[in-house]
Order: sequence, then structure tokens, then C-alpha cells
Amino acid sequence: MPYTAPPTFSTGAILTAAQLNILSDDIEHINSLTDFINLPFSTYTYGIGGVQSMSEVYWVIRHRHRYLHYYLTVDTSTITANLHLDVNWGSGWNTVFSTASGLAAPSTITGYADLNSLGIPTGSFMQVRWDALCNGLSTNRYFAESSFTSI
Repeated sequence: MPYTAPPTFSTGAILTAAQLNILSDDIEHINSLTDFINLPFSTYTYGIGGVQSMSEVYWVIRHRHRYLHYYLTVDTSTITANLHLDVNWGSGWNTVFSTASGLAAPSTITGYADLNSLGIPTGSFMQVRWDALCNGLSTNRYFAESSFTSI
């Protein structure tokens, strides 16, 4: 929701619920502008030179927020089996997203995974990877954490 100029308050005035809601909404709006972590890489392209296992590449991310956002494009390739997104923070790989079958170009996979169910302590380092066989070009556009389900 957009920022709204807060009402003017005077000493001794009783604040209404509507006035307090404006302040609450403004705090949430400002927090949403600063509460997003953009991780330090731009893109990675899989599958140059034939079939490649996507699980050979993973990112190390310091866990800060509840939701892991992802964006993958299947550019000129075929994902030959079900694609899944895995997270590991010391207890083995856990699948947080999966497709029911392979994918053909052009395809886009975007969304978010709720990491609360994994019990990852805030501040812990975790590994994140896509797992499937890729024949052609697919590009991981980003992984990013946020406290919100939309970015």
C-alpha cells in the first residue's frame, strides 16, 4: 500500500484507530522498501555445450527472511525431468519447489518458497540449487529473500 502523510497530532488528543492505522501502514510501507535482500550475483546460464546437471551449481546465501524468491528461464533448452529447487543448511537437501514434469523452451519459473518449515536459524548460511537435467540454455535470473510474498 502507498505511503500516506500522517495526521497532525496535538498534546493530550486521543488517537483514533484510523489515525493509528495510517501510522501502521506507513511503517509497513517503509519497511517493505528496505526489507528486501538482493543477493550478490546477477545470472547464471546452465547447459552450454550439451546436457548438464543443474545440481552441480549452487549458491551460498545467508538466511535473513522468511521467503526465498526465485526466477528461472528456460531459454532454448529442455528440462528433461521434473525440476526442483533445493535448500540445504546442514540437514541435507530439502525440496521447496518442484514441477510435475520436464519443461520446454520458452518457459519461466517464478515464485517463492516459505522457508519457515525448514527451521533454518536466522543468520545461518544455506545452499540453494536447481536440480534437473538441462539440454540447451536455461538461466537462473535471481534468488532473493524477503519478509513478504511479493517483491
